[in-house]
Amino acid sequence: MTGKHFNSKRNLLAASIAALMSASAFAGAGFEQAPTLDALVADGKLPPVHERLPQDPLIVTPFESVGQYGGTLNLVGLWGDNGHRMRILGNNNLFSFNHTYTDVVPSLATGYKANKEATEYTIFLREGMKWSDGSAFSAHDIVYYVNDVLGDPNHAGNRPLFFKDHEAAKAEALNDNTVKITLKEPNGLFIRQLAGVDGSNIAAFSKAYCSQYQPQFNAEVEKEATAEGFSSCANTMK
Repeated sequence: MTGKHFNSKRNLLAASIAALMSASAFAGAGFEQAPTLDALVADGKLPPVHERLPQDPLIVTPFESVGQYGGTLNLVGLWGDNGHRMRILGNNNLFSFNHTYTDVVPSLATGYKANKEATEYTIFLREGMKWSDGSAFSAHDIVYYVNDVLGDPNHAGNRPLFFKDHEAAKAEALNDNTVKITLKEPNGLFIRQLAGVDGSNIAAFSKAYCSQYQPQFNAEVEKEATAEGFSSCANTMK
């Protein structure tokens, strides 16, 4: 079974505000970046913009025109939940919604396939994506989050509502850009949930970075956590 907005292979159909376009299609015109990053590139502290992009970057079509860099964004909230705001503004989901919230559209993933029981989802990622430190983002990071973070019965941090306990799902990397997630219980809304606010964490945990705070990967983590003022290593992952 494939999703309503996907073709029989890997890609989402074009959406009203976003289209999947390959980097080669824009090679002639070139890519641009925020002017504040120009000096970092010139000094060799940051790679050129075309080296930082995936092979098939998501091209967002503006409603009227391309905006201006800079300015101040003021947010109003009923409580000081900065973590919630960071998930909304600072992370990309595997999937997203169009501007009317009527369709699921591509984001970090380009498409998916599911079995008819809605218990197995194979998700296809863009090739060449990177974390902010320049290291590769891959299916192995998602496997780490599902199996080793949420799958850890001692995990004390946030847990998405659709992964209600440590046995709710298992993940397998079929290759660097393809991950298969098997759910304990059927969930026909899984892709839509990945597009919502609760779905941002699945693509926010770098295995190379985060695993150093877990005892199954770092035998010295309890000692290091205490030295940093934490009561236990579990609190470093909250």
